[in-house]
Amino acid sequence: MPLPKAAPRKRIHTREIICEGFLRDDGLWDIDGSIKDSKTYSFDNRDRGGVVAGEPVHWMRARLTVDDDLVVHEAYVTTEAGPHTICGAIAPNYEALKGLRIKAGWRKAVLEKVGGVAGCTHITDLLLGPLPVTAYQTVRRHLKGLPA
Repeated sequence: MPLPKAAPRKRIHTREIICEGFLRDDGLWDIDGSIKDSKTYSFDNRDRGGVVAGEPVHWMRARLTVDDDLVVHEAYVTTEAGPHTICGAIAPNYEALKGLRIKAGWRKAVLEKVGGVAGCTHITDLLLGPLPVTAYQTVRRHLKGLPA
């Protein structure tokens, strides 16, 4: 059933989350994710001098490289755009995800490694929900011969 017809309204904010799963030639899997926020209006920003309407306020990307058992072999993150200059500085902290397995308890394990000031809220949110689900849909369902 579709959503009911919306009342007259004006779009203010857009969040785009894109996740993709790839089978690598070496047999490992890359699970890539991106989160991008933009506004329909321009505004001042202390660290960037300002953000123009339509320009990303946040644009973070992450890649988990996993094996068939969903064990993380590599974890890379990058901040393409952030509201604060410090946003990109936490990228190396996400290497702590190496060796974790996407399974029950994943969220708790990720938060122990990169929760709070050890990580970026936007990147961590991507790693808590959309990326592990994409990994499961990509790897486990492919290995079982099931449609994603």
